Amino acid sequence: MRWRNWIVRIGALVASTAAFAGQESAPLKSDLDRARAFADYGRKARDPLALIVAARIRRDLGLQPMRPQRDEAARGDGLDAAPSLIAEARRLAPRDRRIAALADDFLASNEKGRGRGPLYDMGKLSAGAQETYSEMRFAAGKRAEVYVEAAGRIALVVRDAGGAQICADDAGGPVAYCWWAQERDAPVRIEIVNRGGAPNAYRMVTN
Repeated sequence: MRWRNWIVRIGALVASTAAFAGQESAPLKSDLDRARAFADYGRKARDPLALIVAARIRRDLGLQPMRPQRDEAARGDGLDAAPSLIAEARRLAPRDRRIAALADDFLASNEKGRGRGPLYDMGKLSAGAQETYSEMRFAAGKRAEVYVEAAGRIALVVRDAGGAQICADDAGGPVAYCWWAQERDAPVRIEIVNRGGAPNAYRMVTN
């Protein structure tokens, strides 16, 4: 009965997240928002299976580090990653053999053969500080996306090589997102600003 109830709850969440995914022609944003939605639900409902679903979504994105020396699993800093979500699921149900088996299967699954996905970089900003990526390039003639998720309030600005603003998102939450049509092969500048009063870890993902 417990698993049947879980399927009903997860089905409702899938339906709600699919609603905005179908309306939003931005696969990167849809997938990351969906992963966050499952993780938030899992924590609020104390549902380890939802956390495993969130971990699966993040893993299947196939994110690749811009700088290989930055290990997401090691840095953590309050940001969700597939291994940390699996560990959290285990903590919610330490005596549940089914959860343990699902977690073991997830961690044992072979990453080889998975497609290489979007690039990401991670950092940590002091209160009010800004990080600038000055020479970012995106494929000409395609939709360019930048998704920033953080532990606290974060803002995002994208500028062209001359300093003119292309896009900005300063909604006051832990996620900032920009997209634009990259018409030609030219560098853009990405500015990430910590709007909080405390140090703030962030992950920037680009398509």
